[in-house]
Amino acid sequence: MFLVLLILHICSSGSAIFTINPTNVTTCLGSPAVFTCVITEPLPIGWLINGTQIQSPPLITPGPGSQSTLSVTATSELNGAPVQCYYIPSVLLPSIVSPPAYLSVQAPPSAPTNLTTTALNATSVLLAWESLSGAQSPSLFYRVLVTSGNGTPVHNRTVKELQLILTTPDPCDQYWAHVTAVYVNLHSIVCTGNSIIKTIDGGPPATVSITNTRNVFSNSSRDNVTVELILQDLLYDI
Repeated sequence: MFLVLLILHICSSGSAIFTINPTNVTTCLGSPAVFTCVITEPLPIGWLINGTQIQSPPLITPGPGSQSTLSVTATSELNGAPVQCYYIPSVLLPSIVSPPAYLSVQAPPSAPTNLTTTALNATSVLLAWESLSGAQSPSLFYRVLVTSGNGTPVHNRTVKELQLILTTPDPCDQYWAHVTAVYVNLHSIVCTGNSIIKTIDGGPPATVSITNTRNVFSNSSRDNVTVELILQDLLYDI
């Protein structure tokens, strides 16, 4: 009787399969990296990094299936490390190990440099900046945030190029441009660096001609004199 029960336990436990395997994670240095594993049977799940057990299976696992989440801090030593979950179907059977997922650890990108703002007209401005040499990674993008003088976001875009034309709704308001280098993976920002910030003031210098006729007395004759008044906006940079 005992032998029959033991054989049934082995067959039942051995039928467990992984329904969710750990997937690759790309994250920033010092940030948490989270992996998830799910199997169909209520069996304890453990974790391996570089083939070394770093989290042993718990003693009690709720049914009907099992789910386990592993969270580790991304360090440079773990960059490229394979991460696997495993379960033990029976004391008489070896561990069943999932396919490996890999951890990619990236240092935060450096802030862009030489941010310039060029007014194209009263409500449009060209933002341009430079990237540090050697920082042209395929996953390197730039998040451009423009806020009004009271801090209200006006634009929030992520671009690959080193320039962007934006509109400023109120030419009399002051705006702030924040450009941040970020790493993007699968359309999500996974690592954020420092920002460079610059003010945007008004539009380009405006020239207005005003013709004013006034009386000028020269000897006893009266002449009409045209006076041209030039108005120019002041642009302040930081």
